[in-house]
Amino acid sequence: MPSLRASSPEAEAALRALFARRSESNEQALRVADEMIAGVRERGDAFVREQIRRFDGVRVDEINLVPRSVTIDGEMARAIDTAIERVASFHAEQMPRSYRWTRGGSEVVHVVRPLRRAGVYVPGGRAVYLSTLIMGAVPARIAGVPQVVVATTPAAASRDELHYVCNRLGIREIYRCGGAAGVAALALGTESVERVDKIVGPGNAYVTAAKARLVGEVGIDMTAGPTELVVICDESANEAFVQADLDAQAEHGADSAVIWIAAR
Repeated sequence: MPSLRASSPEAEAALRALFARRSESNEQALRVADEMIAGVRERGDAFVREQIRRFDGVRVDEINLVPRSVTIDGEMARAIDTAIERVASFHAEQMPRSYRWTRGGSEVVHVVRPLRRAGVYVPGGRAVYLSTLIMGAVPARIAGVPQVVVATTPAAASRDELHYVCNRLGIREIYRCGGAAGVAALALGTESVERVDKIVGPGNAYVTAAKARLVGEVGIDMTAGPTELVVICDESANEAFVQADLDAQAEHGADSAVIWIAAR
């Protein structure tokens, strides 16, 4: 990580370059997202398969997979099981409740009802983010969503660990379609992909742009795209901890920006 003095011309130039890159990246991402959404809307599965060949370099005949029965490393299985238990324990406290309010002759009923179908987008370019699948699917299960599905890249969909998590969480559909085309398929539906009511899960700039464009046609959690993180600290900060936070965010993609402002 390069080190620059905040008041230096070099730091000013680096910030200007960051802002310019972000603006250009956003415009490009929106153009690609519009192309993917239009293609899925018009051509369905055929377009999705073309994008898989284009971006993943593989030919996919069946987009929809049923999670297979797998055996994975015991230590990995225990780590996954612990993560599921802890995420479930945390989110169980957030459950809203239905209730009835009456005053005199007036009555108002507040009804909490789960969505029918939720899609979890799991990034699968540089790694398989099992944590994303767990953090997206476990709250949906707690809320009572009867159908939870996963969309990810073909490479990620081939991993035994992902199938293990799906089986643990009762997920019966994995869609091998990543990127903006995968998001569009979840939102709009195709011959193989039944549309969902809400899409959750982060992704790259193109995934984020597609989610933003499709608001109104499908619910989304948030537009969580490439990381932009600034840590501001004084000399009392533990440098190893700060570096670990920066590394954890920088891994989200080559277009992530992580900055450390420190007193010297």
